[in-house]
Amino acid sequence: MRLASFRRLIVATSMVSLLGLAACTSREAPAPAPNVPPLYVRLGGQPVLVAVVDDFVSMVKSDRRVNRRFRNADLVHLKASLLDQFCAVAGGPCQYTGKSMNEAHKGMRISDAEFNAVVQDLRRSLSLHNVTIELQSEVVALLEPMRDDVVPSPRGR
Repeated sequence: MRLASFRRLIVATSMVSLLGLAACTSREAPAPAPNVPPLYVRLGGQPVLVAVVDDFVSMVKSDRRVNRRFRNADLVHLKASLLDQFCAVAGGPCQYTGKSMNEAHKGMRISDAEFNAVVQDLRRSLSLHNVTIELQSEVVALLEPMRDDVVPSPRGR
């Protein structure tokens, strides 16, 4: 499989629930292997996370596939919440105290296509800040469990 195809496959099958990341409950990163710094450190710490979140929010705000979902969002609050959640999930010193993903997305009927678009925007932002594909995949893997609370099942939630 070509690398470009593999990357698309990762994006298509490993959807991060960042559409509403600000509404996530805090989840701790798994303990790193001995002598391996937490993902937060390997990503570059707070300066890189701030830049990634800033660009990510700009990307989703301008992405025609999902921007209607962010039309009335308080971007200052969204960025701060995303930063806290992203930092906490990556094993950093932050704590997220907002709504649960399920509570925040109930009734929104977010589609798989919208979810995929947001993941693509996140990966673009990470790439823009020289985050390797391997680290991007770690981010996706840590956030993947939130998907079920964002995209409703066919039976509804």
